[in-house]
Amino acid sequence: MNGKLYNVPMNFHEITINGAVVRGDLMKKYAIGDIKTLEDYGKYLDAIKKNEPNMVPYDAGADGNRLSTVHSRATGYLGNFDPVANVTTKDFKKAFDVFEQKPKLEFFNLMHTWNENGYWSKNALVKKETAKDSFSAGKSASFVENLLAANAAYMKLNVAHPEWDVKYYPFNPNVPYTANPYINNGMAINAKSKNAERALMFLDLLRNDKEYNLLTTYGIKGKHYDLSPEGKLIALPDAQNFPADGACPWGWRDDRFYLTANGGLPNYNQILDNARKNLIATPINNFVFDNTTVKSQKANLDSIISQYVGPLNFGVTSSTVEQDWNNNVVAKLKTAGVDTYLQEYQKQLDAYLANLK
Repeated sequence: MNGKLYNVPMNFHEITINGAVVRGDLMKKYAIGDIKTLEDYGKYLDAIKKNEPNMVPYDAGADGNRLSTVHSRATGYLGNFDPVANVTTKDFKKAFDVFEQKPKLEFFNLMHTWNENGYWSKNALVKKETAKDSFSAGKSASFVENLLAANAAYMKLNVAHPEWDVKYYPFNPNVPYTANPYINNGMAINAKSKNAERALMFLDLLRNDKEYNLLTTYGIKGKHYDLSPEGKLIALPDAQNFPADGACPWGWRDDRFYLTANGGLPNYNQILDNARKNLIATPINNFVFDNTTVKSQKANLDSIISQYVGPLNFGVTSSTVEQDWNNNVVAKLKTAGVDTYLQEYQKQLDAYLANLK
């Protein structure tokens, strides 16, 4: 509209909390302690690899290796940012090439070790099945997921397999969290829409009509879910066919209607309360980079990341990790114009910060 992009923001205070969903029965069997870091998680994966020959410790595939996001936050990088340009929670004014930093090399080295140890399948790069689906089928021992999705999965799994004693451990719970901006799941209407007004009316219905909001979030009351006397969500057996949040209703998620699960993760509120206590605010939460002037560089950078970073995230190398990192990532990003891209990024970031004063 008038050369600008608009969306309808979500009305939900969202914090992305990533953690490991694991089998509590196996943790007890092999005397594995609480999982707080990647190192802790590695001990669990190692125990599964050595003692459960018919299981894959972490059967990542179609959903990629989500541990990269976990490591980035532990390093202090600001989440929900550009794939190449990033800032830290301590210095949000200076953008840098995230792949050029030593922590990335350390992560790639760790993933190479885990790959050599057999913590995921050798065909992880081409697998069509997600880690969550593999876990649900009893073929693997863990998957990595955000708190809301893990809670929905728990309600389904706890009904189907209570003997698994499914548990959820947030990674690095004492590292600062940043709240997602309200535009994070914003909904927009295509400028070429033939019925833009009707589309907006429909979106308004999903957002502000409680019945429609609950229907698209939890399914049919009495079939997929019910409410406890306290108004908490109770997942019914048929919720396996329509789990909470399964329809991806993030764009109209609303604090007014979102339900607390009656049969959800026992530590759900504790995890959320801890994240809120460790929440930090940055003035760049709503910063949006316009890549119009560096579109060609952006396309080239994305191509290199897809071709070379994906394998390194799974510890797959053609030579040594450091050589692949230097020659196939750092050097190629330079050739593709990462410096020009960062220069434009920094220019816009500076202008955004200046306008806040």
